Amino acid sequence: VAHLLLRILERVVLDELEPMNNTSSASHLPVASPTAVDDVRKVIVVQPLVSQVLYDLILDSLLYQPMNSRDIPPLGLSQAGHKRLTMGASTTHSDWATEMAGTSRLREFKLSLLTLIAPTRRWSIFMENKETGISQTIALLVAATGDKHVDVADRATSYLKAYWDSLRGGDKKEEKKDSELGAFSDRSKAIAIVLTLQSLVLGDTSAESA
Repeated sequence: VAHLLLRILERVVLDELEPMNNTSSASHLPVASPTAVDDVRKVIVVQPLVSQVLYDLILDSLLYQPMNSRDIPPLGLSQAGHKRLTMGASTTHSDWATEMAGTSRLREFKLSLLTLIAPTRRWSIFMENKETGISQTIALLVAATGDKHVDVADRATSYLKAYWDSLRGGDKKEEKKDSELGAFSDRSKAIAIVLTLQSLVLGDTSAESA
């Protein structure tokens, strides 16, 4: 189910980027409607557990890198998360890990994920959740800035910069307390961002103690 969801979301992005040639890079992915992403966003808002599961899945995907041994996860990726990804099915190869072994395929996949989560792009799938959406989005983008693929790292960095610039560029007189900017400036949301970033480095239990 996890891999099917990732492939559907990727297909939506690729279909929009290549409306005149859908059968090229997206031919190996299941048919999907753009409303699929909107449905995911709605579920994330009302189901915190779904939001966390999807966040964990996308984080694992962004941290994934092919390794010489399939038994050794890349830096930052848990053993369980690594196993869940590599054992996934593939329509073009023997398994998900083999499909993503190629540099261009993995880069394409990660760029699609960044397009889905970027706060300044159309979908920004986590941002509808005012409680954790901002911290989850920032944490995912920060994780992707360290990717060994230059295109992925640069794209994540540009999305982060665009988001910070959007916060500085608004008219403060027109800000509302319940706006996205208001939510971000609230101290509790800043703490949530710090906690989420700490979780990437220390793990959930250690981050909460810190």
